[in-house]
Amino acid sequence: MICALLLSSILSCAQYYIRGEVKDNKKNPLQNVRIIVHSTGLPYSTGVGGAFGILSNREKDTLTFFIDGFEPVTQAVNASKYLEVELKMLPFTASLYKHTRLSLTKNKQVKTDIYRFTGGETYNTLVENEFVQTQEYPQTGLILNVDRASYSNVRRFINLNSEVPPDAVRIEEMLNYFSLNFVSPGKDSVFRISSNLTSCPWNTNNQLLYLFVNTKKLNLETVPPSNLVFLIDVSGSMDMPNRLPLLKSGFRKLVNNLRPIDTISIVVYGGVTGVMLQPTGGDRKKEIIDAIEQLEPGGNTPG
Repeated sequence: MICALLLSSILSCAQYYIRGEVKDNKKNPLQNVRIIVHSTGLPYSTGVGGAFGILSNREKDTLTFFIDGFEPVTQAVNASKYLEVELKMLPFTASLYKHTRLSLTKNKQVKTDIYRFTGGETYNTLVENEFVQTQEYPQTGLILNVDRASYSNVRRFINLNSEVPPDAVRIEEMLNYFSLNFVSPGKDSVFRISSNLTSCPWNTNNQLLYLFVNTKKLNLETVPPSNLVFLIDVSGSMDMPNRLPLLKSGFRKLVNNLRPIDTISIVVYGGVTGVMLQPTGGDRKKEIIDAIEQLEPGGNTPG
């Protein structure tokens, strides 16, 4: 009630409007950056496109900008000037945005990868390779991974009746989602490779070559025991459907695949900091699930 009266008092005598935008050091707008006004201590945040607007009864003030993974910035402001704030990534955060290309052509320069924000989520911008003259560049290496997240992610946007961000659509991950009549390699073979050449639906001058590369399936009975320790952020910033609730949903599916010889532990930080689940065997699934259900967002982020 006191906060409401204070806010009402400030707004009633507000004469100035502090406006600006917040970007990272690559000029990408930052959404949900927290802003503290020093004269009042009131919190605000940036919206879509990193923009913000604050009513104030002072022409000059000081603002502090901070968001997880970036160095905080404190800056003096003047309501008569549009403010442009740049936040610098912390070294660990910057390492997360290093994009691994699916293919690499030896000695050929490629476009620089960037990333963009969509509704609080971050996606590496897709970089399409141009046609490569094999006489000039005869060697191309491919990464053999089996990421499948794009299919589930695109399905999530469709189920929410939301527009699908173009950079969330990764064709290789959508193909990998399906087993496509898996056939195990022969006894003496590490890989099995099959191919299919077909016409290109969107360009009759081109053809599509599909390579199906697979190896033998892993026998889970022979995998050594796993000791999994999860450090989970349960601060207030995780209180969004695609953050902590999504993590809990995936976590429950993981628990169903634990074997009795596997061990899992949970450490949390946020409003509560400490060990949420001591090392627990995979045969005690109910205890693990109960610990997951107790994860609730709240508090700051004492990273």
